[in-house]
Amino acid sequence: MNCQYTSVGDSGLFIGISTGSNANGEFMKEMIHFAHGNGFPALCYKQMLDGLENEFDYCYIDRLGHNPLFPVSENWHNLVSEVIFSIEKQANQPVIAVGHSLGGVLSLLAAIEQPELFKAVIMLDSPLIGTFKSSMVRLAKALGIIDRVTPAFRTRGRRMYWKDHDQLIDYLKTRDLFKTFADACLDDYITYGLEYKEDGYYLRFDRHIEYQIYRTIPHVIPNYEGKLLIPSALIYGDKTTVVGKMDVRYMKKYFNVASYKTNGTHLFPMEHPEVVAKQIIKIVSGLNLN
Repeated sequence: MNCQYTSVGDSGLFIGISTGSNANGEFMKEMIHFAHGNGFPALCYKQMLDGLENEFDYCYIDRLGHNPLFPVSENWHNLVSEVIFSIEKQANQPVIAVGHSLGGVLSLLAAIEQPELFKAVIMLDSPLIGTFKSSMVRLAKALGIIDRVTPAFRTRGRRMYWKDHDQLIDYLKTRDLFKTFADACLDDYITYGLEYKEDGYYLRFDRHIEYQIYRTIPHVIPNYEGKLLIPSALIYGDKTTVVGKMDVRYMKKYFNVASYKTNGTHLFPMEHPEVVAKQIIKIVSGLNLN
């Protein structure tokens, strides 16, 4: 299977398309559109995506929020539009949207806005928050303390530069965030999450954009209750601190999201990528995509 990667102007949008057909060009696989979690460019999930490509074609957004046409805005409205734009630009058929964390929420909201573009949505540890939590987020924004109730406060001072590979590896080994990554996924993070220049390694995901994404987390999810028209599922980690039992019940009640537990933390796509890919394939096979 061949992969094609095309940069679109200077927008920061990076398109990856995995194409597959039979010799006569008659067979079209289902198309997955993948949207990443905040701070992790799409190919940091390459091990998981590799596990999907025998069953699906796929496309993705490399870095959400980096296209100047879709700057980060309150309640992520522009990022939802960016997901829709990405699908319209890349897919020639309705997609199965797969998204981790941020990407899952955006994909679900995009499917509500443009259901004709989607066959299903599968969220990976994506938190849809109900009325109570949404009111708390709204209040935190009004009081100017949203940084304290989201990971935003940890993002403002995130390190952006390492002078050489040894310094980078030593740093990553000290961070709890990366300690549970599979070795191949850590290698992919170094390859696709950073850019090597003459004077060292730089983060590819702008920390200011990551910060703004956390600060503008939606407090309007209840407005979308009952409006999702396509099949949906949630895979969540048994050690996650992001998606709670209340969130799982809320998603089932108001969005009819089927839930499946898997091993791992919030970052289980990087901890057990092959297992997650197989779980996605199994879930999709059980959905009514007609």
